Amino acid sequence: MSGTRISSLLDKITILVIICCFSISTPAKYGGGMGEPNDPYLIRDANHMQAIGENANDWDKHFKLMADIDLSCYDGQDGYGESLTDAEMKQQASFIDWDFVHTWNIAENQIYPYLRTVSPGDINKDRITNFLDMSILCNQWLKES
Repeated sequence: MSGTRISSLLDKITILVIICCFSISTPAKYGGGMGEPNDPYLIRDANHMQAIGENANDWDKHFKLMADIDLSCYDGQDGYGESLTDAEMKQQASFIDWDFVHTWNIAENQIYPYLRTVSPGDINKDRITNFLDMSILCNQWLKES
């Protein structure tokens, strides 16, 4: 009888250890997210921006800017780049190796570069919302019905 009680106690302890192991969470990178298209890394402050710059392994990941981040106090003199004037910040030519076709957009001499967005209706992510997107959506709906 005591052997059964010990075995039952060991079973309960094993289950408790398994539950604890699966419930231990890893600290969120940046402001959260996993860097995937449907779960991008969340960027909330200048420290997150700094961390991205220091981690080249994440440069091909997905990010979502969650706040207006004031970077005016950074002068670019810490080895991470060079300072640009306000006018230079509004010129596409000032941004070497930036993708102004798919990722970034700029209205030269008017505003700073900004991330392009994809319309919620653009199902196939070709940056055009059209009949093809509706067809994909309907096809998916029919499969789920």
